[in-house]
Amino acid sequence: MSGYYYHVTVRHDGLGKFRTIRGAERHLVEAAAHAQQRAWNEQYAKKLEVAERRRERDERKRELEDSLREADERTREAQQAIQDLRGLLLATLSVDDRIDWETLKQHQPFSQPQPQERPYHPIPKEPNPDDAWYRPQLSLIDKFLRSAAEKKQQAADALFQADHAKWRERVASIEISNQQIYETNVRQFEDWKRRADDYEAARCKHNEAIERRRADYQNRNHEAILDYCDLVLSQSNYPECCPKNFELDYDPAGKSLIVEYQLPAPPDLPLLTEVKYVRSKGEFVETEMNKRQADQLYDGVLCQIAIRTLHELFEADVVRVLETIVFNGIVHTVNPGTGVAETPCVMSVRASRTTFSTINLRHVEARACFDSLGGIAGEKLAGLRAITALSALNRDDDRFSRAEDIGGSNSSALDEWQELVKSIAGTTEAHFLKLGSLASLLGFPAQEKYSASLSRELARAVRARNLAIEPDAGFGGPAYRTEDEVALFRPLSEAVTDAYVGASVLLQFCVMIAAADDHPTEGELEVARNFIHKNSTLTPHERQRLHFFERLLCRNPHLAKRPLTRLAKRLPVENRQMVGEVLVCVAGADGIISSSEWAALDRACKSLDLPPSGLEDILRRLGATFEAATVQEAEPTEPGEPLPTRATAQAAPKAPAFKLDMARVAAISNETAQVIGILSAVMREEEAQPPERSAAAAISPASTISPPPAEQPEIPAWLKTLNTKFQPIAVRVTARSSWTRAEFHQLAAEFKLMPLGVFDALNEWADEHLGDFLLEGEDPITVNTSILTN
Repeated sequence: MSGYYYHVTVRHDGLGKFRTIRGAERHLVEAAAHAQQRAWNEQYAKKLEVAERRRERDERKRELEDSLREADERTREAQQAIQDLRGLLLATLSVDDRIDWETLKQHQPFSQPQPQERPYHPIPKEPNPDDAWYRPQLSLIDKFLRSAAEKKQQAADALFQADHAKWRERVASIEISNQQIYETNVRQFEDWKRRADDYEAARCKHNEAIERRRADYQNRNHEAILDYCDLVLSQSNYPECCPKNFELDYDPAGKSLIVEYQLPAPPDLPLLTEVKYVRSKGEFVETEMNKRQADQLYDGVLCQIAIRTLHELFEADVVRVLETIVFNGIVHTVNPGTGVAETPCVMSVRASRTTFSTINLRHVEARACFDSLGGIAGEKLAGLRAITALSALNRDDDRFSRAEDIGGSNSSALDEWQELVKSIAGTTEAHFLKLGSLASLLGFPAQEKYSASLSRELARAVRARNLAIEPDAGFGGPAYRTEDEVALFRPLSEAVTDAYVGASVLLQFCVMIAAADDHPTEGELEVARNFIHKNSTLTPHERQRLHFFERLLCRNPHLAKRPLTRLAKRLPVENRQMVGEVLVCVAGADGIISSSEWAALDRACKSLDLPPSGLEDILRRLGATFEAATVQEAEPTEPGEPLPTRATAQAAPKAPAFKLDMARVAAISNETAQVIGILSAVMREEEAQPPERSAAAAISPASTISPPPAEQPEIPAWLKTLNTKFQPIAVRVTARSSWTRAEFHQLAAEFKLMPLGVFDALNEWADEHLGDFLLEGEDPITVNTSILTN
């Protein structure tokens, strides 16, 4: 029998295909259908794979095109930014710089619309007894039966009375609601009217003030002229990299204006010239100007700003009150040699109206025009070489002392600061005060101890106010503490050399020894002065600093101890003996070393890691004899026995009497210049010292030490005065009598501290609170456990 008995339709939506398969055998039809479906699935998978590859290629192409387009856009933006800087002068020539007083006024009326009245609720119609539904419908029977008619009339009257009562209640409710709407409408209108009146009054007041200022300017009022010039420069449009800050001073007699203008620093200018997209790396590569091009751009920008400022002010001067303008350009920068913030005047130019009016600004080259006007500046402005301005602002003017700080300044602190400054009359006077009080006046946060960076910032803040501070954290001084006393004075100049840094450290060493027996004597101080001044070349300003620093140290001898523990370990070994000899010369200036001086010298020699006999060796070199050992007698004191402190409770070692061989002292004195140079070098290294590498990495693998306990050790009471940062490690250190150098470094690493920092901190604390150094030596490091019993 012919014909198909079975058929099936196979479809594939992805390919958009279908097929009908027929056959006499069902199993064959189904097998063919499955085979066709597999073939189409494989075909569709290949199609999808091809489409995915094509999509990825298109995506990469789009990303590449986007990246190339972004690179082009960034290049255009960079080049436009540079072009804007090169065209600063030309950009202002098409601008009318005169002040349009009308644009300063407020012409816009009150913008808020009058509030719309809320509608009242309508009063419903009052029910009327004549209304149809209140008239009874009487049938024929009702007309003949009077009682029936009366009954219907009574029902109608009752309905009317009920509806009328409801109406009265509704009316009463609506009237209350309408009264509330009325009050709200009145309140909203009155509030809007008040705001509109206030705005109009303020607008009129503002416009009247503008009119008064215009009249004052036209009448050549001094303050109005300054305000007008301020407006002119404020409305000048500059790129974002230009700070556009300035101060003005006007002399009516000479019709002269001084402009102190803040200029951008070299890093502020955009130097990007091109951006390329590198396909092989898949990244953007930026190209900047080379140094020569950057310097040329910087020169051009600064000279354009100077000339543009002169042009804008002369052009805007419609009442002819400016005959001469002096432009002083200053730059806020950081001195790369000292790291101190500075504001040098880098350019100054004076121009008269007559001379300036003859210049065709459309065709000038900025630097050549600046030079032709007699401007003074460094050969390369990018070097930021400070120059002396042709004229300077009168800082004594009331405007600078009574200027209102819109940001909300502390007027009380400002008044106190001004009183403090007034108390320092001349360069021969100093004002001594607590560092905490000074920090408060300058707006610094209150804290027990200031970091090195914050200390330097505080010192810079003092110098920026044309005063000097000693000790100065920017010139080798230590980090400040709030209880420290400091000296403020008027400096003869600002520059400080390395010689001063070394001399100030040596002065502290000398005062530390001289003050060991209460207070330094004039003879001891004179020896120290001779050592320093004879063997160093100090400027008058540095001598002034050293004089006030000496006075401060004599008032606070404990301050002189700090640099010894901080610097002794950093001194080269071969130079420590020389420093010790100078200290002995100071202590023995009167031919006698007291017990306290002997103890101080002994601690100093230990800190310098001199041998145990180092002090006696130095004395022998200086001609001291030890035949008659005597202890200097105590000076008369008040009746009664003073309570000993930790530092004085110990029995001081007896010191021998002696006389110095002055020839040998002179030889030591001649070596002091070398000592000052050494100390200066050490201070420079300390300021520029890079972070130490991990102490743990420096430990030999063979070095072993028990790990710190999992829990923090209990801190004994006698350690509570130590900085909490060092208390846990101090417990560990004092548990043993000695440590090898490697062990000490590993211990410091476990507490994430620097070994030298731990050594100095523990010794400085112990010297102040226990009367002697806690740690001695370098390898091994011995622990002076005898002082712990105190």
